[in-house]
Amino acid sequence: MESIYDLSLGFITKSSFGGIKQFGSSFEDRGYKIVSDYNDNFYITGYTKGNLNGNINLGDSDVFIIKKNLHGITQWTTQIGSPNLDEGKDLHVDSEGNIYVTGITEGDFDNKTNLGDKDLFLFKLNNSGEILWSKIIGTSSQDGGFGIEIDNSSNIFLIGETFGEFDNNTHSGSSDLVLLKFDKQGEKVWTHQFGTSSWDLGETISIDSENNIYISG
Repeated sequence: MESIYDLSLGFITKSSFGGIKQFGSSFEDRGYKIVSDYNDNFYITGYTKGNLNGNINLGDSDVFIIKKNLHGITQWTTQIGSPNLDEGKDLHVDSEGNIYVTGITEGDFDNKTNLGDKDLFLFKLNNSGEILWSKIIGTSSQDGGFGIEIDNSSNIFLIGETFGEFDNNTHSGSSDLVLLKFDKQGEKVWTHQFGTSSWDLGETISIDSENNIYISG
């Protein structure tokens, strides 16, 4: 079958290597976010509807995480999902090489139960691509995770949207921004939800050296 979408990503490194790396399955694939670590390795997340790099599709679209070295050579690929739609939207690599990923799932994800419609997910992998723990977080309505960041105390912050009342917060109307904090073990610390009577969405997040949080959407 002819590919619908392939992943097409360029790499420019300190060794002045430049070029295009195109890869994918025989079905639809899409990359949403790429980050690098301190050793010039690159990590990509998105979704695939096929068997990516020898993995088996679990149904509809799956989340993938790919690690490539500074020459663009694939080190490993992790593919995970439910029988329904799953997409990796953002990822972060900490100073120890652990990878944190957030996105959207419509199903029971990594043996965790869907809470209703679309949910946020959060999972942590080690630098070999093995999942250390995973979380599904959401309301009985539609929710999604779009941005992730780690502070200098290894706390994890997610930004996204919700159409429900998240952790007993008040729903303002249509979709609200939702901001969640987790400790380094993945336990939820707090949730903030806010918005207007119309549609609101948090997409990106950044944390400065004093642990102030900046969000946009």
